[in-house]
Amino acid sequence: MRNPLRNLNSYLRAIRHGVVVYDCFPLSIKADPRSLVRTGDRSRSRETVGTGGTGSVHRERQESSWKALKPQFGTLQPDTIDRAVCRAYTADRRGKGRANNIIRKELSDLRAAVNWHEKHNRAQFDLPPADPPRDRRLTRYEFAKLLDAAAITPHLINFLHLAIATAGRK
Repeated sequence: MRNPLRNLNSYLRAIRHGVVVYDCFPLSIKADPRSLVRTGDRSRSRETVGTGGTGSVHRERQESSWKALKPQFGTLQPDTIDRAVCRAYTADRRGKGRANNIIRKELSDLRAAVNWHEKHNRAQFDLPPADPPRDRRLTRYEFAKLLDAAAITPHLINFLHLAIATAGRK
């Protein structure tokens, strides 16, 4: 049975009418999203749709991804997405000064939506390579300022000393 949402542009219209949203785009017409709780395979859905909470942050990111993707992918059927379309999108976004990691995230969101909508589809995605990670270290002066700012919370001072001694990043 085919989904009544015929193309990706229909998905965008559906999101504005309170339709089920996977981690990036609306995917199928369902009941009121505030009553939706997915059960079963949790690996395919990181977030349930509702009002407020962290779902709002994901929804904002989804909408900003779709805003960038819509001109290129809005009228396409999911099974017509191929590597050439993704490469053209990547070149267009690079021309607008976007970093590879941003383009990669947008295309990953689109891929997740298409795969969630129809697990066995013919869409082929070509993601740009990830940018190298940033490597910046605090100077002694910066670390001293950070310790001074944390002076009112002893547990934070202990954490900072531990983090700097072990090169902890997160």
